[in-house]
Parts: sequence; structure tokens; C-alpha cells
Amino acid sequence: MKSRMQKLWDKTVPAGGPSPRPDPDAVLRRVNAALDGKPRIRLRRPLKCVLALSAVLLLLLAGTAIAAESIFLGRGVLGAFFGGDGDEYALSIINIKQNSVSDENYTMTVTSSLADKHEAYFTLVIEPKTERAKYFLSGNGEEYFSAPLMFRSTWFGGFSGGINGTSSPDDPDILCLEVRWDGNFGPWKTVYVRMDDMEKGLWLKIPLETASSVKLDIEKADQKKSSPAGGITLKTVEISPLSVHVRYTTNVGGPVLYYLWKDGTLNSFGQLEMHTKNSRGRFLDNGFREIESTWQFGQVQDIRELEAIVFENMAYPLDGGEPYAYEIDPSQSLMPYTLPDGE
Repeated sequence: MKSRMQKLWDKTVPAGGPSPRPDPDAVLRRVNAALDGKPRIRLRRPLKCVLALSAVLLLLLAGTAIAAESIFLGRGVLGAFFGGDGDEYALSIINIKQNSVSDENYTMTVTSSLADKHEAYFTLVIEPKTERAKYFLSGNGEEYFSAPLMFRSTWFGGFSGGINGTSSPDDPDILCLEVRWDGNFGPWKTVYVRMDDMEKGLWLKIPLETASSVKLDIEKADQKKSSPAGGITLKTVEISPLSVHVRYTTNVGGPVLYYLWKDGTLNSFGQLEMHTKNSRGRFLDNGFREIESTWQFGQVQDIRELEAIVFENMAYPLDGGEPYAYEIDPSQSLMPYTLPDGE
């Protein structure tokens, strides 16, 4: 039987022939040597998705272990949800410790996870062990698999988010899943997941190492804007390396925030490639709506380098200092694009 390395080599090298066969221990030593002071990558030989295999091939072809780190993690939560880019800080807050459960039909493994208080992201690999399991994972000809996932946690009971499933390029019977879960995870920091078709009571436990956040009470810091006759009152802003969670009241639209960094750089929502992941609200008696929204960054941000949040020409420092006036230079062209009324 051909090895997985040989199967991949046959698909990618037209001339064929035997595939390179590196010493796994030697590769691991090179990777860990290059990652001195960074999170260690542990290349497990039975890993079924092509993650580790891609890393080894890249080492052979490019001769660099740093690139292997990028490819390995780029197929996890960074590649799935944050554009695949990750600096040293981003890599330091990702959990790549694998955890698995098995029954007679499946093995389910979490391969990477990342979370803050409002969002959790993780990648899963599901390996079928029987023909029956392959049938359910294949979806019987459908785009998605037939056995639904079930979620629970010790803090938040229901699941709200998104799931994307693809077959492994190395083995079409194996399913690779990218999962985003919205919810307040509180102090428990644990999610459980299982397939409905798995052994009853069997759950995969996913401990979440929650990234730290900073919460600003904007309404308290700026009382003169607390009861406007019309417009927006920004109440709180909670910022983490993954997202910005805002709470505000409005009878017009949403708040426009800017991000002032310690080096003097000012960024807008669009420049940071942010997008809304969830939003919920309620109507108030005065005709306003109270809304909570979570905006995800396009890339993981090192908020230790963030000086302040800027809202309506006022800067609110993340260190809790007094707000101060900050006028945005019109030449920076950071204001949102608007269309005039009429024509």
C-alpha cells in the first residue's frame, strides 16, 4: 500500500518515482530549533489532514522551518478565519494541542483553537473507521455530511455561529471542519462537541485559552453624550486581539470607531479588514434601539500596542486614562464613503 507521502508525490510530481522520505525526528528538531522561544509544533505521524505533510514538503523544497510553521498553522484557525497571516504574537495565543475521542465508527480531533470572551474558533478533523461512518461523512452525495454536530458548554447552552466542512486533500474520506461559535463563554472556557451519530454520551472536550481583553466604559467617561436627543450613544467597547465588542444606543445608525496605535498610526474599520460577526438589539421606550455587536478583525491584533479608541473626535485610552480631544486629519481619507441625498 502506498504511503500518504507517496500518494501526494504521485499527484504533484508528473515524473513520478519514489517520494522523498525525511527522518521525522530530524525534521522536528529543525522546526523546534527555528522556533526557539515560540510555541512548539509537534508533528504527529498519524495526523490525517495534509497539514504536517505540507510542512515537511515545504522544508524539503524551501529548506526553511519558519515557512513550515506558517503552512502548518495557516491551515488551522488563522487560515480559516484570519486570512492565514500570523506574527509571533498571533502564534503565541493559538492552542495547537490536539485532543481526540474515538468510538467504533469515528475518531474526532481538535487541531487548533482560539477564543476571546465573545467568539471561539476551532478546527476539527473527523476520521471514519467503518463504511457506515464514511457514508454519513460523505453526506450520501450532498455537499455536507449527514451526521449533525452537537455543541454544549458549561456556560453557554446553545450553538450560534458557522461551520465549514471540506474533505482532506490527502484522503477524501476524512472531514476537516472549521467552526466559529458566538457566545459569552464566561469563566469556564470549555466547549464540548460531538457528532449525533457517535456513541451516546461521548463528547470531545475543547479547553479554550481565552485571549485577554480591555473594556472601556465610554458613557461613564463622557457624560455629556449620555442622553442625546438624536444620534448615537456609545456605552462600552471591549477589545481583544480577535474582535471589538460594542454596546450602544441609536436612532440613526452604528458608531464609527478608529484605532490609534502607540506609534501614532490611525486605522479605520476598513483598513483593519473588520467585519460584523453577530449583532443583537432591542427597542427602547424612547424610540431608540440598544444594540450589541461583535466586529472581528481581519488579522489577529496585538492590542498591547493600541493606544486608544477614537470616537467622535475623542480618544479613549486603553490604559484607563482620561479621554482627550483627537481631531482626525481629513487628508487621511479615513471617513466612511457616503452618498449625498437626491441625485
